Amino acid sequence: MKRSTGKFFYFLTFLRLMLSNDPITPYAPWFYTWVEHGQLAAFAWPQTKGNLTYMWNDGIRHIITLSPEKIPDLTDTEFERTYIPIPECHAPTIEDIFKFISTIQFCKKRGLVSSLLGSMRFYSIP
Repeated sequence: MKRSTGKFFYFLTFLRLMLSNDPITPYAPWFYTWVEHGQLAAFAWPQTKGNLTYMWNDGIRHIITLSPEKIPDLTDTEFERTYIPIPECHAPTIEDIFKFISTIQFCKKRGLVSSLLGSMRFYSIP
């Protein structure tokens, strides 16, 4: 069975950055992945300036936040943010779903797009 050295190297690099507690070095937030490359990204709460820098460099421009307790500090950044308050462990209402969809459509018209996942609590729009 062949081991994927590329993924292992990425994991070690990611782990080293996380353990260094360097808030400025750009690295992906937990569970960062493109659902559709350049269109839809998914990730957990971006906790450091390094996370935000990584996302900006990767093309993310808009973040949809669902958790009030995990709103990232976007001061001194050019990110746009939409907040859709959905209580933890609760399903979104129809209005919440429509707001999410309309935000994505609005951003698509402006040349931006959307994201998904991140513990299902954060969404981003590149």
